[in-house]
Amino acid sequence: MPELPEVKTIRRIIGPQLVGCTIESFEIGSPLVTAYPEALPFAALVTERTMRGVGRRGKYLVIELGGGDRIVNHLRMTGQLLSSPLPAEEASEG
Repeated sequence: MPELPEVKTIRRIIGPQLVGCTIESFEIGSPLVTAYPEALPFAALVTERTMRGVGRRGKYLVIELGGGDRIVNHLRMTGQLLSSPLPAEEASEG
């Protein structure tokens, strides 16, 4: 399980990369990891929203969205936050 210094480091690294970006789509691999709202309404709620800031509350990462909503994320036991790059054809279109 990540300790507080690791969570602070992750926040410091991903903050500048995420702020100002818009969530084009959001896929939830397992609906069990979403607490509220349920997986499908959550994905619909965050899609097409702009990330305004990345903060931390204890060991939770908090992504501030335009409109005042937040994504609160715990790194669980692995301490990893994974993202996947766009396929080459999608990246060249943007």
